[in-house]
Amino acid sequence: MKRDSLGFAAATAAVLAATAVVAVAVARGAASPTHVRLPDDAELAAQLRFLARRSLQGDAEATFEFARRVELGIGTEPDPEEAAYWYGVAEEQGYTLPDAVLRRLFL
Repeated sequence: MKRDSLGFAAATAAVLAATAVVAVAVARGAASPTHVRLPDDAELAAQLRFLARRSLQGDAEATFEFARRVELGIGTEPDPEEAAYWYGVAEEQGYTLPDAVLRRLFL
């Protein structure tokens, strides 16, 4: 795995861990969802542009995340056909697509 991929993976893991901590706190009543700062549309669009740049540089993980966000409409309008294309690019770059993605694309 390339050094940049490790940084991206670490950042993604940190965000997921923070989200899990907040979810547990909310479930226990220690915090409310209104105290959680969510990224705005401009931030989401900037993250999408960053992922697109990394994708064009050959980063398979960034390409997969870009495809996922395009599929779900995170930072852009949802576009399943465009997402399918980028999932294919991620796979060509060496990313193994999760079974759940393959099921969504082909079933």
